[in-house]
Amino acid sequence: MNNREFGIQGEKIAADYLLAKNYKILKCNYKIKLGEIDLIAKKGSLITFVEVKTRKSLNYGVPSQAVNWKKQRKIIQVAQVYISTIEEENYHFSFDIIEVVWKNNHSWDVNHIINGFEI
Repeated sequence: MNNREFGIQGEKIAADYLLAKNYKILKCNYKIKLGEIDLIAKKGSLITFVEVKTRKSLNYGVPSQAVNWKKQRKIIQVAQVYISTIEEENYHFSFDIIEVVWKNNHSWDVNHIINGFEI
C-alpha cells in the first residue's frame, strides 16, 4: 500500500469513527482552489472541519504535530469558503484533528482531538 492509499484508508477510518459517534458526514475531501479539508461533519448544530493524519508509527512524533500554523491557516481559509455557502446561520464550528495510527497487531488507534485549533 503506497502513502496515498494509506492516507485514504486513514480518512475512511476517521469517517467511520465519526459516524459511530453520531456525526453525519457532509463532505469528504472538500477541495477548492485554496486547498482541501479531509472531512466536514455535522452533529446537531455543530459543523466540524476535520484534518486527518495517518501514520504507520509514532517514531517521528504524534500525527497532530504535522498540523502546523500554515496548515491550520489553509484549513480555516477553505472552511470560510464552505461556511459562506451555508444558508442557515445557527451553527457552531469546530476545527478537529483525527490521528489514525497503525498498530503492530494489525489494528488502528484513533485519537479525536476536538478543537485541535481555533480561528
